[in-house]
Amino acid sequence: MTDVLVRLTTPSSGAAASGWVPADEVAAVGHLKCRPWAPDADGARLHLEAPDRLLLPASMPPVRLVAGEALLHLAPVAAPDGWCWQIIERTPRGKTRYVLVPDSVATLDYADLVDVDPATLAPTAEPEAAWTLALAGVEAGIPQAVTDYLTANPPEVGALADLSDVTIGDSTEGDVLTLGPLGEWGPAAVPAPDLSGYVPTSDARLSDARTPLAHTHAIADTTGLQSALDGKAATGHAHPASAISDSTATGRAVLTAADADAARAAIGAGTSSLALGATAGTALEAT
Repeated sequence: MTDVLVRLTTPSSGAAASGWVPADEVAAVGHLKCRPWAPDADGARLHLEAPDRLLLPASMPPVRLVAGEALLHLAPVAAPDGWCWQIIERTPRGKTRYVLVPDSVATLDYADLVDVDPATLAPTAEPEAAWTLALAGVEAGIPQAVTDYLTANPPEVGALADLSDVTIGDSTEGDVLTLGPLGEWGPAAVPAPDLSGYVPTSDARLSDARTPLAHTHAIADTTGLQSALDGKAATGHAHPASAISDSTATGRAVLTAADADAARAAIGAGTSSLALGATAGTALEAT
């Protein structure tokens, strides 16, 4: 068996580098499924008798990634064997790989395994130059229209010695140069940008005070305020006893009594008809 060390990450903008995980990436979460894969052309060999019978190892149970890492124990396989390993990455942005595994006593890096075409088991071809150029354009933020054009019209590749010198016309640093019809380079006619909808950073309007500033308003500036105030009582005012709607005659008499005797008289206090004395039916005088 050959040991294969798998290390998978997922993009995470702003993440700090940690151990083997580079900056802007984090360790992937998920698991791997590994099973032997034979192309359809070799499928019949699974049912033949020796010596041409194709014997495949058993599929592996899912292997969970721990902090983005997993160690696979895979049977070695080469292209002439008629099969390869299918490895399914059950992770965010995971992919399915068809790989050959060399027979090795040293632990191999998963990224170094050779990918093959699952139909032919031939090593996967390197990307075409135009495809690489388009991918680089996307990563560099070049508009898709540009990368589409470069993909359809890849630049010709030649030797450095094949390049000829060109003469650049009058130009200054910062000019945009274009190639003229006669093969000459010169400043491009770049139209001045329309800045009518913008203000310079020195414009005072970007830094002066803005409404609401400290200010006052007359009562008349607020709709309905004067009429609302007119319906309010003055801060200092009085009400006669008769203005208390649920008061009684006795209560009003107490409120308006000139002194204590008048208040007692209003409630009938001190007007008993009993004679003074110490016997039943008389009132006891306090001393």
